Amino acid sequence: YQERLEAAFRENLRRLGGQMIEKVRDRMAAEDDPAKLEEMFNAAWEEGLELPLSPDRQQSLRDLFEMNLERVRSRLLDDINRKLASTDSAPALDALWKKTRWNLQTESVYLGKDVVLRVAEQFDRRARELTRDNRPVL
Repeated sequence: YQERLEAAFRENLRRLGGQMIEKVRDRMAAEDDPAKLEEMFNAAWEEGLELPLSPDRQQSLRDLFEMNLERVRSRLLDDINRKLASTDSAPALDALWKKTRWNLQTESVYLGKDVVLRVAEQFDRRARELTRDNRPVL
C-alpha cells in the first residue's frame, strides 16, 4: 500500500512540475523585458524548490530563462539594426545613440558585455558610413 502511495505521490509531483514548467514557458514567451524574465525565473525557481522540481526540470527552467533572454537580445539587436539602417544623418544617429546607450546601460547586466560592445561597433560603423557619404565631392 505504501509503495502505491509513494508512486502516486511521485507521479503527482511530476505532473505538477510539468504544469509549472508549461506555465512559466508561456509567461516567459510573452515577456520582452529582461528584468521581468529574471523575476519570473527567480519566482519559478523558488516555487520549484518547494515542490520540489527534479534536476531535469530545474535544468529545463534554466534553459527556458536562457532561451528567452537570447530571444530578447536578438530582438533588441534586430530593432537597433533597423533603426541604424534608416538613420540618414549624424544628428539623428547621435540622438539614436543617446537613447540606445541609456537602454543598454540599464539592461547590460542581462544583455552581456559582448552585446553592448557589438551595438557600439555598429554605431561606429554607421557613423563612418554617414561621414563617408556626406563628404563633398571635389
